Amino acid sequence: MINYRYTAKNERGELVTGAVEATDANEAREHLERQGLQVLVVEPAADSPRRLSEQEAEEFTHQVARVSASQAPLAGGLRAAAAETGSRRTARALQWVAQQLEQGHTLEYVLAESREMLPHYIAGLTLAAARTQSIGDALVELVDQQRASRQLRRGVMASFTYPMIVVALTILVVGFVFVFVTGPIKEMMEEFALELPVLTQILFWWRDTGVYLIMGTVSIILGGLTLFRLLAGQARYLRLMSTIPLFGPLFHWSGVSEWLGLMSILTRHEVPLPDALRLAGAGVRDANVAQASFQLAEGVARGRSLPQLLVDSRRLPVSLAPMLSAGDKSGSLSDSFAAARDIFRKRVRTRAIFVQGLIPPLLFIAIGCVACFLLYAQFAPFVSLIQSLS
Repeated sequence: MINYRYTAKNERGELVTGAVEATDANEAREHLERQGLQVLVVEPAADSPRRLSEQEAEEFTHQVARVSASQAPLAGGLRAAAAETGSRRTARALQWVAQQLEQGHTLEYVLAESREMLPHYIAGLTLAAARTQSIGDALVELVDQQRASRQLRRGVMASFTYPMIVVALTILVVGFVFVFVTGPIKEMMEEFALELPVLTQILFWWRDTGVYLIMGTVSIILGGLTLFRLLAGQARYLRLMSTIPLFGPLFHWSGVSEWLGLMSILTRHEVPLPDALRLAGAGVRDANVAQASFQLAEGVARGRSLPQLLVDSRRLPVSLAPMLSAGDKSGSLSDSFAAARDIFRKRVRTRAIFVQGLIPPLLFIAIGCVACFLLYAQFAPFVSLIQSLS
């Protein structure tokens, strides 16, 4: 439980303050409202852990996993880890866990009660570890799996960094040319009443109309995607993004490989398959993959076969079905999940290398074409004028 400080008004309209224990802020607010209080402010007490950032939460989980897997006393080990960490909020969270353990709570209970301060997927990892027979070892494996998945995502993002920088610089240069070069040239040609070639007319149209048309179109597309994300939810938005050729599968396969790694660990620790699917769904970042995992859990709980559900739903790659079917029949489902995870990690790395090698040459060709177009369209009328004068 987390200690919350509150400020509220009683039935007589007087301000009252105090503290209440609850699993999250909403529960604390509901508890106070049932007492007839009009709640104004609810926030964690100074000695209670506040919500951690992604990096802080991963450090917190790593320290808990390291200490729980060792033979050292948990409370003392966590306090020592809190003294060593460089983040004040992470240290406070570790000290809070140590305090809860010293009060007689089990580590499983404390991890379940710490969901409010962790990002959803890390809270899912801690719940998954708590369901296994060896929470310390399982948490170490889950943390290592999460770090490997993060490194894979960073590799994917790195493959787009250089092309994005090139595109941004190109847009800045073209914008500079349109504003400070093409504009004065257009005014000069209008003063001389020159007959403009077709390419020059196209250039001036792009400067006066085309750029704004593209900006409007891009704004409409981005606005539509934002609205779709708000109305349809994160899962459907990511499902739509996964259909983008060349790029979409990269991020979808990253989420699938992360999910497969979690499933491999959970099934190896003999967590029942429906529960493993629910826990893996709670522990994966990708909302689309998480939603698919929850649906698979419901189907498996009703007695249906996991490979057949994969084929029917098509939310996850259908190529997983034969691999998992073979593992299910041979009693090595965990190994099948691990093998599939390695395959999809290789797919992601191969596609990222392909994209990283393909995009720069295409960009340079496109930039070269744009540069030639700008040069010819702007100076062709002057060449014609000089030729006519000579």
